[in-house]
Amino acid sequence: MSAEARPGPDSLVSVVIPAFRHEAYVEACLRSVAAQTHGRMELLFLDDRSPDRTFEVARDLLEGPLRTRFERVVCLRKEGNGGAHDSINLGVGMAAGSHVAILNSDDLFHPLRLERLLAGLAAQGSAFAFSAAATIWDGGGDPAGAGPGDYFLLLGPRTVAEVASAPSVGFALLRRNVALSTGNFLFARDLARRVGPFLPLRYCHDWDFVLQATRFTEPVFVPEPLYSYRLHPQNSFRGYQHLNQIEVEVVLRRFFAAVLRWPTPNGLCPSPRNWPGVFESWAARFCGEEMLLAEAEMPARHSRTVARGAPARDAAELAQQKRAMAARVARRQAEATSKDRPA
Repeated sequence: MSAEARPGPDSLVSVVIPAFRHEAYVEACLRSVAAQTHGRMELLFLDDRSPDRTFEVARDLLEGPLRTRFERVVCLRKEGNGGAHDSINLGVGMAAGSHVAILNSDDLFHPLRLERLLAGLAAQGSAFAFSAAATIWDGGGDPAGAGPGDYFLLLGPRTVAEVASAPSVGFALLRRNVALSTGNFLFARDLARRVGPFLPLRYCHDWDFVLQATRFTEPVFVPEPLYSYRLHPQNSFRGYQHLNQIEVEVVLRRFFAAVLRWPTPNGLCPSPRNWPGVFESWAARFCGEEMLLAEAEMPARHSRTVARGAPARDAAELAQQKRAMAARVARRQAEATSKDRPA
């Protein structure tokens, strides 16, 4: 981390809130930001053409009782609905702070969140931090079993255990998005320039960004539940049950393509150069098909470079694995095509 980006009590944090159709939750969201123990903040609120009064509720608060809490306030209704990734990219581009925090408009920050995460960044010399999360279920009773279930209600303890059992935070993120959501991200603004914009992915733009960030900096995980992720019948937790496999493949193949080709500025990033043997074992266990696809697409010169940084594979075994992988992908594509055909 550059010296000018090293955080401290006087660091200006740009809080970016992408908002859409959260009239019932946005006031609590904004007040949780205003309640931060960290002093210097600016707030960038970007409404994605909500059909309800989300924008009006936020505007009244930010032009009224909450205005003096922030050094600068931007409250903007976008011209068109571009999706969460578009709102985040717009907000990051407008940010003036040395660090950027993102918060979804239906979620909450713990009052100590920014203070604790900034301290973690400073202590470890990192440029990206996230915390454990608490969950809030707003769906009422669940007689039909339509609620989030134990998987989501126990996300905080599960995340702590998964990070503790992984070789590094990066490996835990490679297994799944233990950061959970963009609302759990705090990062140096300069890191966003190196990583690039959030991709136009409906469900996985957060996972893609944090994996790419891991190439440049080792993420800091704070095991306290400093972020509250709200679950309700309309929000994206249902999307996790129908995650678009194409997006998962895009995210993983993009990450593997990068770490298989080039050295990483972060020496702890999961890669064959940094973790010979460990990387191959972990990747084969949790995301083997995507890594094999990335390997198959590598130019020969990069394949030779990777071979020098990792234990050699038996060529016949690798070819067999690739053929099996290709057959599985073909079957999955055929099944998806058959489902799309009218009865």
